[in-house]
Amino acid sequence: ERDRMKAQSAEIAKAVAERRARAAAGRGPDALTEWVDRLEENQTEEEFAVAIHAIASIISNIAKDPSDPQFRHLRVENEALKREITNLDGGIECLLCLGFVEKGLETTTRRVV
Repeated sequence: ERDRMKAQSAEIAKAVAERRARAAAGRGPDALTEWVDRLEENQTEEEFAVAIHAIASIISNIAKDPSDPQFRHLRVENEALKREITNLDGGIECLLCLGFVEKGLETTTRRVV
């Protein structure tokens, strides 16, 4: 059991490191465009539309009140966030390109920088 848990932790750490490296390879408009394109290519039209709407809502809320920490943190365990963005290929990378950062390996929040 202990060996299985170690192996699983190593797999998670590797996946997180790979995701961070891909997103860190570029930030800003060009990188975001690439990740949005990837998001579109790998989802159904409806999934893509829902993801873009959710990302736009996050950005809109931050723009309305940038000092409100409620809008600057995303809880990764939130089922709607998982379903609409983070479980989709390219979803987390889009958020990272927008300035969100992962806070620790086993975090429950992501923060806007």
